[in-house]
Amino acid sequence: MWGMNFGDGGPTSPYMALYNASHHAIKAVSPSLSIGGPATAELEDVNTFIQSAAAWGVPVDGPDFVSTHSYPTDACNAMPDARTRLDCFTDGIIAARQQAAGHTFLLTEFNCGWRNTAIHDGESHAYAASFMFRTVNKLAPHNMSGETRTYPCACNPASTQATT
Repeated sequence: MWGMNFGDGGPTSPYMALYNASHHAIKAVSPSLSIGGPATAELEDVNTFIQSAAAWGVPVDGPDFVSTHSYPTDACNAMPDARTRLDCFTDGIIAARQQAAGHTFLLTEFNCGWRNTAIHDGESHAYAASFMFRTVNKLAPHNMSGETRTYPCACNPASTQATT
């Protein structure tokens, strides 16, 4: 359901209507397949998705996983203390993880920045390495063991090409 707006998840939500129909159809074919979502940007709508899935009739244990993604260039970059508030990025991820308590939590994208010059404006690859070590170590105690897809940090602010 890539490209669909999650919306409010309410009774008229096209996303949740498609998710609900897909969930039930796929589970009818094979209950062992994992179905989840919503793969929102900026850690948005994690709790709303869980509540909406229940309201739409997804079984009591809810979706098999909850997914979202974040970049430190999202909410953290807008703050005046972007360079000094080192835990902004990980604190947001931990808060989203707590909203999904009881569910597998997948952080499906993150890196040290996305086309950002305010946080890493020309730092060396040492910045990217230190960012990754700090992030992984900070998140490890918070049951962040789900599958995580990361993109290498693009330390050249002029680069717009993601690498996998």
